Amino acid sequence: MAGYLDHYGAGEEKRENILKWLLLSALFLAIFGPLSYYLFKNHSQEGEVRKFLSLLRANDQKTAYASWGCTEARPCLAVVKTLAETKGFDIVIDT
Repeated sequence: MAGYLDHYGAGEEKRENILKWLLLSALFLAIFGPLSYYLFKNHSQEGEVRKFLSLLRANDQKTAYASWGCTEARPCLAVVKTLAETKGFDIVIDT
C-alpha cells in the first residue's frame, strides 16, 4: 500500500536544483561578463593598428596611411585637424 508521504520532498529537491543552477549561472555571468568586456573592448582597434604596422614593416606606406584616411589629395595633417575639430580638441601643430 502506497502511502501519501512517499513523494514527500520531491518537488523541493527539484526547486533546489533549479535555484542552484540559477545561482551558478548568475555567478558565472558576473565573473566572465566583465572579464570578457575588459579583454575584448579594443579588439577591432587593435586589429587596425596591427594591420597598419604590418603594412609599414612591409614598406607599403601609401596603403598603410590610406587605411587611416590619408591620401595624396588629403594628407594626414588635414585628417588629424578634422578629427580634432570633430572631437572638440584644441591642437597646436608647428609647420
